[in-house]
Amino acid sequence: DYFDLKMPNVLTPNNDGLNDCFEIDADNKLQECSDLHVFNRWGELMYVSAGNQHRWCGRTFAGENVPTGTYFYIFDINGILFKGTVMVIR
Repeated sequence: DYFDLKMPNVLTPNNDGLNDCFEIDADNKLQECSDLHVFNRWGELMYVSAGNQHRWCGRTFAGENVPTGTYFYIFDINGILFKGTVMVIR
């Protein structure tokens, strides 16, 4: 209840400045005790952000664009898990 987290559910990485990245904004209060993991529908890890800015712009670890589809995230705040989906539309 301490945080009012806004979890977006659509990502359109087309460089128009609108919804280009999936970002969890927690006013920099969670940087050292939180992790963001993003998975594809087969459970493969696409992105992880541990203690950094929690921002995923629809790319794999290798920097390749992920295909259009639904991706799953787990946002872990010191053991408290927030789970959801984000749709990537290209």
